[in-house]
Amino acid sequence: MKPLLIIQGANDPRVKQAEADQIVIALRDKGKKVDYLLAKDEGHGFAKPLNKKAMYAHAEKFLSEVIKGRYQEDMPTDVKETLQKLMVDVKTVKYEPKGVLLWPKNCKIENMLKAGVTEYDVTLEFNVRKCR
Repeated sequence: MKPLLIIQGANDPRVKQAEADQIVIALRDKGKKVDYLLAKDEGHGFAKPLNKKAMYAHAEKFLSEVIKGRYQEDMPTDVKETLQKLMVDVKTVKYEPKGVLLWPKNCKIENMLKAGVTEYDVTLEFNVRKCR
């Protein structure tokens, strides 16, 4: 597998950060090269000019390493500082599922389901779009 650069906005409503984290963890655990940029103040795509500049600077460096090319090492101080904030040490990435209910060890879980038959009236509606 080739190296991968993952660029993620922490507030992305379409691609959740947890999904990017899982990819990073899977590649890292297989010993693959993966770089991870995470903007805590961005959504789907980077909109802030400074974040974009930092992202492009790192993408240029990342690609130069992959194809054995050159890149511009110097950059304005504000871009360099922003890039340092965006860079995630992949060794520290952990996947912590949200919404999972963990029961304390001393809690007793009782089965509240009872044998029987239940009938429901259900209406399903589908919107189908034809592809050309």
